[in-house]
Amino acid sequence: MAAPLPPFHTRLHAQVKHVLSGDTVVLVKPPAPGAPVAAPPPEIRLTLASLQAPPLFPDEKPCAYDSREFLRSRLVGRAVQFVIEYKVEHAGDRLFGSIFVCEPVAPAPADGSSGDTASSDAHPKPAQIWTSVSKAVVRAGMAKVRAPLNDREACAKDIDELRALEETAQTEQIGIYSPDAPIRLRQLAPAMSSNELLALMKGHAFRATVEYVITGSVFRVLVSLPDGTYRAMSVQLAGLQCPGFRREAGSEKPLPLPFALNAKFFSEMRVLGREIHFVVEHGERNAASMTGDWPLYVRILSVTAPAGSGAEKESATLDLGEELLRAGFAKTLSWSLGESGVDSMRMRLAEKAARDARRGVWVSFEPPAGAQLGAALSAPFEATVQEVVSGDTLVVVPESGPHALSPVRISLASVRAPRPARGMQKEEYMGADAREFLRRKCIGKRVSVHVQYQRVPQAAQQSQASSSGTAPMLFADVFQDRPAAAASNGSEKLNGSESSGSPRMCLSTELVRAGYATVIKHRSGEDTSSVYEDLLQEESQAVEKKRGLHKPSPAGSGAPRRVNDLGAPDAKKRARDMLPFLEKAGAMRGVVEHASTGSRFRVYIPKDHMIIPVALRAARAPAPARRNATGATGTAAAERGDPMGDEALFFARSMFLQRDVDVTVCGIDRNGTYLVDLRLAEGSSHSSTASQKARDCATLLLEHGFAELSVGPSGAAASKQYESAEASAKAARCGIWQIKDPNASNAKVAVEPEESATAPVDRTPVAVRVVEVGVGGRIFYRKLDVTGDDGMGAISAALAAVAVDDTTCADAREFKVGEMVLLRYPNGVFRARVLSKNNAANELRVRYSDFGLEDVVSAADVERLLGVSRLSSMDALARELTLDGVVVAGGGYQEASLEDNAFSDAQYADDALAWLREQIMNQTMDMVPVRVDKTRNVTHAELYFAGDAPRQSSRSGMEAPNGEAAAHNKLSVNQLALRQGFARVLRSKSTAGRGAQSKYGADELIARSARLRLFEYGDPYASDQDDESR
Repeated sequence: MAAPLPPFHTRLHAQVKHVLSGDTVVLVKPPAPGAPVAAPPPEIRLTLASLQAPPLFPDEKPCAYDSREFLRSRLVGRAVQFVIEYKVEHAGDRLFGSIFVCEPVAPAPADGSSGDTASSDAHPKPAQIWTSVSKAVVRAGMAKVRAPLNDREACAKDIDELRALEETAQTEQIGIYSPDAPIRLRQLAPAMSSNELLALMKGHAFRATVEYVITGSVFRVLVSLPDGTYRAMSVQLAGLQCPGFRREAGSEKPLPLPFALNAKFFSEMRVLGREIHFVVEHGERNAASMTGDWPLYVRILSVTAPAGSGAEKESATLDLGEELLRAGFAKTLSWSLGESGVDSMRMRLAEKAARDARRGVWVSFEPPAGAQLGAALSAPFEATVQEVVSGDTLVVVPESGPHALSPVRISLASVRAPRPARGMQKEEYMGADAREFLRRKCIGKRVSVHVQYQRVPQAAQQSQASSSGTAPMLFADVFQDRPAAAASNGSEKLNGSESSGSPRMCLSTELVRAGYATVIKHRSGEDTSSVYEDLLQEESQAVEKKRGLHKPSPAGSGAPRRVNDLGAPDAKKRARDMLPFLEKAGAMRGVVEHASTGSRFRVYIPKDHMIIPVALRAARAPAPARRNATGATGTAAAERGDPMGDEALFFARSMFLQRDVDVTVCGIDRNGTYLVDLRLAEGSSHSSTASQKARDCATLLLEHGFAELSVGPSGAAASKQYESAEASAKAARCGIWQIKDPNASNAKVAVEPEESATAPVDRTPVAVRVVEVGVGGRIFYRKLDVTGDDGMGAISAALAAVAVDDTTCADAREFKVGEMVLLRYPNGVFRARVLSKNNAANELRVRYSDFGLEDVVSAADVERLLGVSRLSSMDALARELTLDGVVVAGGGYQEASLEDNAFSDAQYADDALAWLREQIMNQTMDMVPVRVDKTRNVTHAELYFAGDAPRQSSRSGMEAPNGEAAAHNKLSVNQLALRQGFARVLRSKSTAGRGAQSKYGADELIARSARLRLFEYGDPYASDQDDESR
């Protein structure tokens, strides 16, 4: 059904889609900016009223092309106003009317002043006026005015003005009235076949006008040749294909495929009637065997928009192919991308964006299971290669982001390498060679990872229950800095978007070029590598030159390699029998294949095709957590491993795994594990610039605090080396020495834990201000000087001067326990100290250094004290004390954190906390120190009110017993807590416990006799309730 005609004699708005001749244009309703085009809008063909330009078709008349070009260069793509004046039915209901364009007009100077006179408006906006296109055409001599044959024939309203302008053009002899007008015809070049055109034009740039859009990616163009002639030919955008039209049996007109009309209209509104600058890239895939005419594949360099259209800048930078892909109106052609100079990465990213958004031809696309990337891995990231699993699979450790310092398994996109032997899986042909090639390229090196897509493993897809908990496989392009010598040589090509002398190389490309991997043939719509076209080219060259997998394999080459594994469960006797041979061999070159702990490894000796289990004889690392079959950490104590065990294993994997090492066997233990000295070989990723001392693996572990000195090696110099490394780690309190006492191993006499951990102090009263009260009687205070100042003013001034640090770590693993950090809030900046880390949740438990508060915060909200030495050197103002000799409800003598409290009297913890807060919070008190717990840095003290008596509690049931409130100002808070039943006397057989019973027993008896709070049901506590031995 035809679209209804617009109303006559009414000014309407439209956009010029195309110019057919010097007097006829195609108008279309302009689409809204950014709005999706559900279907091409209706269009009309309008001829300028009362004008007749030389016809261009079917037989071109003189000046016809010039007339059309005059109108095309001024109207195509512009927003216009038009009026339909009349219709001629015998000419096929042809519409005639007038078209108006908006032209800027400079404002005239006011009051006759000159234009350069300064005024209040230094830059006045130019005025705009709508001018008649018909008048401009006639005035330029590009069309004749057609007079009506009689009074009943319709004509233009301004025909008299048109006749006057025509006379002026005739007088000036311009346009069709010029003397040379009869000979102004286009010279068309001789017809040639597509193969001849390809040989003549390939690799050259040309300018042309798009005359017709066949499909969204195929155009009919008129090429302007250097010799002044013109050639009409068909071209197609390289690297993509839009849906087209098909003619079914019995159909008169071809029927469009889905979104074919949308793609056609999309291209028409951007290039139809425009002048384009393009380069011929290639022909059809099998052009040599094809005859007849077919379009040449081209790459558009620029599109020239008509002046005044407002799209000059956009058209100049228009990449039509990328826009078609992004809108979902086209699909990429892999073979064409590989043969052209189109930026394949940008094209594939545009197609991926449309596919992910289900636009256009992808509206019903269903991605494979688990194909959607998470936000954390959608952006490229820098990482270090920790392990090479196979020729196409790596384990990398990202440097930053949510996955920083956590190993991530990456498979190379769009390639497959043969698998090495692993567990019960036999080695495929050249599987070990492919892994060794990749290991030598990238192990321990810094790489850039660009994740392209992800997939759920096929085994998990078959079971819905298992797929929910299975991590998807990540497929990425991995780029690495090219060695300096190779980069300067510049003889290899990295990818299509970079020059041959690029300092970066793609590992996938290197692997395929050497013949150690094959390229996966993807189906249409699947995600691929960003360098997929380069991979295809490199594979064809590797096949042609018979490299790697593509060379004829000798007989028996498919048999797996035989390796003598002395670490197998049944190889203990063989390992002992090999000991004399290995000791006599001295230093052997090998590769660390596996790390089970920070100091125990499996080393492959290539010379002897042997794998040996080894343990460092000079250092012993803590055991890491044992993991079950799914990789999750167990909950039993034996499965959790030793403190810092996981950190030690991570350090060993990062420094030693798959590195070339020199191993010297010195002995064997009862389990068949060789005791060895292990050194990183010269030229390994870590040892290339390291000293001989730093290359020793045991020294590295000891220096970083990830191992303890085990059995000293022979030789005084070596023994001093290890002892010095361990001593430096102890002094720095790094690694295991954060939680272990560095001097514990040097103690000669065993002493009682409490007596060794505490020391007597000066019992002189100290004026303090309580700033925080926690559960279980944990009290934080600030010392006051003689003027009553607690020192917070100096801290606040220093914190106010701290600038905003945009380089926050954002990862809990980058912080150390005990480290001073900053937390920035709208009301100020605060100091805090890290108490513990939760790497899985990326959270830190901190204590505010000047307030005593404890909180769990996100690592992304924490800033480091980098370069702020003044704040780092200033002691924390908030210090912890506990009421000496008593245990407050909800607390315990041995507890170090709130989460560890598990007492039967915890039901009174909230009441005890509320009472203490009401009595002493923000109060000035007199503190009498009794002793200091060095391990916890807590002062055990008696706390007295300074001057005034304690406040009467407003809480129900918390009045002073026996009406003795007036005398409470002479009692310590310790005694008041006991008398109120909020605390009990310390029950321990230690010296402190015995002293507490004699000192506070009478105070506790008051609450016990009145059955208050903790003693509501009598005295259920044992005499050694608070001893560690219970």
